[in-house]
Amino acid sequence: MMPQENRFEERYAKGDIPWDIGRVDANLVELVENRPVGNCRALDIGCGTGDNSLWLARRGFEVTGLDNYLPSLPIHESFLIFQE
Repeated sequence: MMPQENRFEERYAKGDIPWDIGRVDANLVELVENRPVGNCRALDIGCGTGDNSLWLARRGFEVTGLDNYLPSLPIHESFLIFQE
């Protein structure tokens, strides 16, 4: 059996990443926009390419995104640098 990190690497290389929907999660949007959640610190565990982290940050949250698969993180960095 292939080690998990190799499976992720292979899937990212092929673009086979169904968990990356390319937009913020609708459940997160519903929570933040319709419930009394003020700007605060947020921890996005398993942030992947960072759609949720970036969405929260743009709304004034102090966000830390964590992911154990490092090749997905440069997508964050490139996007954040572009946004500055």
